[in-house]
Order: sequence, then structure tokens, then C-alpha cells
Amino acid sequence: MDQAVLLQFIIAYPLLLFALSFHEAAHALAASWGGDLTAAYQGRITLNPLSHIDPIGTVFMPFAGAMTGAPLIGWARPVPFVETNFQRRNWGVVVALAGPFSNILLVFIGALLMHAIQLLTMAFGEYAIVASNVEVIRGGLRLLQLFVQINAALAVFNMIPFPPLDGSHVLWYCFVRNRPQWHALFFRLQSISLFLLMGLFLIPGFRMLISVGIWGVIKVADHLTSLGM
Repeated sequence: MDQAVLLQFIIAYPLLLFALSFHEAAHALAASWGGDLTAAYQGRITLNPLSHIDPIGTVFMPFAGAMTGAPLIGWARPVPFVETNFQRRNWGVVVALAGPFSNILLVFIGALLMHAIQLLTMAFGEYAIVASNVEVIRGGLRLLQLFVQINAALAVFNMIPFPPLDGSHVLWYCFVRNRPQWHALFFRLQSISLFLLMGLFLIPGFRMLISVGIWGVIKVADHLTSLGM
């Protein structure tokens, strides 16, 4: 890993940790709203990354991505829940989707902040306090851009229907749970899914497909947050 890539990783990794923590806290909060307090009792409704770290998804995968040029993505320790505690049928789908949607929310917030800063800079650019801090403002915009990219990557990545990613839970509730003939195949996939995920990221075409989805989310957020500005 050269110095430029290492510096980028050092800057981006704390942003990834925050995004993952926000993601898992959203899962835990959605579960509690549905009537199951298992995750809440375990202290998972928090932005403290120490409560969410997974050795493979939070440490190995991001570092491996930086080494191979893949998008900086990963996952945290899955939020536990007891489905029978939910007060509404299929609330597990809501819990599963809460994580990716929380990252999409952060994408829009980051894009909105970028537009606001750019507009304010244009409006007050003639003032000395703005002119003397142009490089600081540019640095802040680059950091926000990286924040948007990371959260878009997590939203897209987590919708892949491979355990332990959120897409697999959506797949289970919507298509597999009520089809017993598919259960064996689904559980077999669970047992090898981590190896499949790591293997897929060695395929350039798969990384390109993920990248296309990431930029799609970013472009939609950029377009919607710029409306009327």
C-alpha cells in the first residue's frame, strides 16, 4: 500500500466506522419500534463503534478493499432480534431495510451539506473570512464527498442477497421463508457466504457493478438535493 492510499484509508476509515455504527443503530432502533428490545438491552442503539465491530466485516474487508482498489465497504456485527416479539407480521423486513435506508439518509444529508456550503461560499466569497479559508472549505467539501461515497457504497453493498448482508434477510422474508423447499439451499448459502463475498471482490466485473450502483445512489442524491437551489 503506497503512502497516498494509506493516507486515504486513514482519513476514510473513521467515516466508515461512523456509517456502520449508524447503520447498526438503525437496525436496533427499528427492532425496538417493532416490539423487540433484545438489541436495545445489549446496548446496540448507539453510535459507539466498539459496540458494533465485527473482525472480518469491520477490520479485514475494509483493509482488503483498500489494498485491492475496491470500494471501501464492510459490515458490522449483526443486530440480534427475536422475531416472535414483533407486534407486526414481517417486521423483520423493516428491520433489515432500516440499515441501508439509514445510509441513504446520510447520503442525502451529506449531499445537502455540500450544496449548502457551495452556495454560501458563492454568496459570501468576497468576504475576507471566506477568501482566507478557501482551502479549508475545499477540504471540508472533499471530506463530505468521501462521506457520501462511503454511505452510498454501504447502502448498495448491503442489499446484496448474501448472508450476513441485509439483502439476505429481505430475500428470506419475501421469497424463502414460506417456501420450505428453498430452506436447505438458503442455509447452505449462509455457511459459505463469507467466502463467496470475499471471492467476488476479486472479480473486476463485480467491483465495477457495485461501483455503478454506488454512483447511481450518489447521482440521485445530488440531483434531488440540488432541486430549487
